[in-house]
Amino acid sequence: MALSKIDVSNMLDETLPVANGGTGVTTASALANTGNMVLLNSSDFTSSGVSTITFDNTLITDTYDVYRLILTRINGSGDYNVSFQVSDDNGSSYVTSSSYKRAVLSGHHGKTDDTISTRYSAFDRGYIIGNVFTTGGTDKETSSGTFDFHNLRRNDLGKVCTGITGFETSGERGCLEVANIYLDDALVVNNLKLLVNSGTITGKAALYGVKI
Repeated sequence: MALSKIDVSNMLDETLPVANGGTGVTTASALANTGNMVLLNSSDFTSSGVSTITFDNTLITDTYDVYRLILTRINGSGDYNVSFQVSDDNGSSYVTSSSYKRAVLSGHHGKTDDTISTRYSAFDRGYIIGNVFTTGGTDKETSSGTFDFHNLRRNDLGKVCTGITGFETSGERGCLEVANIYLDDALVVNNLKLLVNSGTITGKAALYGVKI
């Protein structure tokens, strides 16, 4: 006899076990403990430009091990870059010393050889878009990227941000940047601020928490 397809959704009143392809949990808080990414905040500023974006202590907490930031459709009113600074007093002050150590690999499709542009330097902020090549504000010169922040809530570990960004630089050249920013500081971060160096940007931003 051939087996018929079982409509599980209409048969079970309880949560589907993990062994059968379910999550094994019944609440949103328990779901966060499975390691899934949880959307904490989203911001749509496609129609109104911003010069800073802040994620405060209601979002940066001990609940998650990793915070993932996604920026998409980013465009500027002119040439721009995007960086971040961190705070342990919810934004009353930020780390502004030249201690955001960075290493960057980058290239674009207009290069005539196989060399990779690199940059190693420390600044008073961590640059995540526009480290080596400039981003533009003309038609379709948009940026998008994904950035993971580790150890923000650990005073015994350095803070790590790894990210990858794609955008168009001058001369209509498609550009890739892969960056790591390291902050050797014992502070327990509860506030993360993004800064635009010049003018404003439009686009979308989302912050996710990941519990490992």
